[in-house]
Amino acid sequence: MLRFDGSGASDRGPVREVNEDAGFLSASILVVADGVGGSAAGEVASATTAYVFSRAMTPGTHPMIALDKAVRRSVDVLSGAEAADAHRGGLATTLTALAVDGDRVALVHAGDSRAYLLRAGGLLRLTRDHTYVQQLLDDGFLEESGVAGHPWRHVVTRSIHALPIPDDERPEYVELALVPGDRVLLCSDGLTDCLPDERIGALLAVPRAEEAARILVDEALLAGGRDNVTCVVADVVTAHPTARPRVSGDGLRLGSLEDDGNVLAATGLSAY
Repeated sequence: MLRFDGSGASDRGPVREVNEDAGFLSASILVVADGVGGSAAGEVASATTAYVFSRAMTPGTHPMIALDKAVRRSVDVLSGAEAADAHRGGLATTLTALAVDGDRVALVHAGDSRAYLLRAGGLLRLTRDHTYVQQLLDDGFLEESGVAGHPWRHVVTRSIHALPIPDDERPEYVELALVPGDRVLLCSDGLTDCLPDERIGALLAVPRAEEAARILVDEALLAGGRDNVTCVVADVVTAHPTARPRVSGDGLRLGSLEDDGNVLAATGLSAY
């Protein structure tokens, strides 16, 4: 039996007026969502999606099934909001979520928010960016040295958004094998735009997950980060019935999810 135990941090950054990143952490699910740049009310799209995922896991549910249901529910809510209000057109968000039940672990990913695994001192990227620039790299039309300055580096090719969603824009799902002692990081591009993987791995290795999350966010900002930046850091631990997790049963909300007013009412949260 596995569970997550960790913390997270989110910062609006020095330039943006609104934090369009959302994060969530509980013993059974980790979530980072980043409102897609240029969309209407990115903070609403990210918070709504993160909220739906925060309610996704129930004991005994296969994580893959729970994640897929949450994707479908998020799409339904965003589609309904756009249909009801023309001013809400363009609601979209990236998504990276990791869920566990027993020893079963699943990941869903759309966009350029990332997931990393730190195991035995080595860092492994669990996701591949769904971006126009990543596609150019994969197809051999761009060298790695040309990524940082590319004018379209933030154009995502997959996201959570209203219907219709073409087959080639659907989220990716992966089953994972995690073990106690692993540490995972979910983050928005506000981190990875500023810090290389080598530095991320070094900072992620500090002893306490809470400290790692805060240091990662702070260093991204010190490195010149101008975007919102969000990190969720969790250790994979054995789920002992008497153990006291660092996160309350309700979970930890970050970024746009801290404000109930960002969550669309169709999710069942009535504050909007």
